[in-house]
Amino acid sequence: MARSRTADPSPAGGSPKPPEQLSERGRRTREALIAAARRVFERDGFIDARITDIAEEAGAAHGTFYTYFDAKEAALRAVILQLESELLGAGAAQYRGRREDQDPVSALRAANRRYLETYRANSQLMVIWENAAAIVPDMADLLHEAKAAFVTRAEKSIRGLQEAGLADPALDPRYAAHALTGMVSRFAYTWCTQGEDFELGKATDELTALWARAIGLQGRTDG
Repeated sequence: MARSRTADPSPAGGSPKPPEQLSERGRRTREALIAAARRVFERDGFIDARITDIAEEAGAAHGTFYTYFDAKEAALRAVILQLESELLGAGAAQYRGRREDQDPVSALRAANRRYLETYRANSQLMVIWENAAAIVPDMADLLHEAKAAFVTRAEKSIRGLQEAGLADPALDPRYAAHALTGMVSRFAYTWCTQGEDFELGKATDELTALWARAIGLQGRTDG
């Protein structure tokens, strides 16, 4: 029999403590709740996830949840912040300053592969994030901030390549950054959520080739 998805009772009490004010034990409990929340969100989706289930999954009392979070939206935010950090870390090398002896296309290929691998490993949560952004303003803000971080890094990288004479100087870096980061993220979304039969290596090569050609790197890969 399906479980009834009723609203969780919210106990009266003070606001949850911020993480920096928690004891070591408190931080461990909070991390356990975040990990449990992720599992419950991935299993049930954001709408059907219940605080009772999150606490049970973490092996904690129902009231313990409210020591650290005031609602399941707050738990989702904590889960998404961890995912955002992982995604940004996966793509960071793509936008760091290029060394004099570094082939920019090889660096781009490696970063694209890491991003696709990270996205694929977290595809369920990525879908939940996209869906929750339509109904939870805070999730929409986090999605916008994450996309803006990728665009800013890409814009900086394109400018650097232009200054080094390795990219088309006629391109507007901001417009190119929006277009190219959007291409990679939507490709990953389509691949991981709509059942497209793509192969990781081939996907990486094609996205990298499209990016390189778009900014004029094709044929200029000797650094």
